[in-house]
Amino acid sequence: MVRTFARGWLVMMLAGSAQAKLDDKWRFVLPAKFRAGAGTQLYLAKADEGQLQLLTQAAFDAEREMHRRAGTEGRDPQRWAKRTFMQSIEPITVDTQARVPVLDRLRPLANLQERGELTLIGMDDRIEVWDSATYAAASAAREEAERGDR
Repeated sequence: MVRTFARGWLVMMLAGSAQAKLDDKWRFVLPAKFRAGAGTQLYLAKADEGQLQLLTQAAFDAEREMHRRAGTEGRDPQRWAKRTFMQSIEPITVDTQARVPVLDRLRPLANLQERGELTLIGMDDRIEVWDSATYAAASAAREEAERGDR
C-alpha cells in the first residue's frame, strides 16, 4: 500500500502479518511483503507490550521528534518514556539477503529464543517483532477480554 503525505512524499505502508524464524546467529529474514516499505536502514527498539519494533527512518524521526518536544524538562513520565525509547534503540542494517540481526541486549525484552518462531505485524510505519508463543498468548488474552466486555 502506498500513501501520500502533505509534502507529496510517497511512503509504503507496512501492513499485514508474517511468520519468521531466528537462525543460529539470531537473525531473521524480513518477509518480501515488508521489504519495499521498510528499506535497508531500520531501528530496532523495545516496544510497550512485550515485543520489539523495527522502525523505518521516518518512524524513528517522528518518535524522536515527539520525545524531543516533550523535552527533558517535562513531567517525570515523559522523561522516562524518552529514556526507555532512546536507551533501547539500535540502528540495524538489513543485509543483501534481507536478514535482520537481533542484538543480544534486546532479545530478553521480547522473550526471544534461539531458533525461535517469530510473528511479525506491520503497523503502518513500523513492524512489531513478537515471539510467536508470546503473541499467541497476548492475542488470546485480548480476545477473552473483549468477549467479557460484551
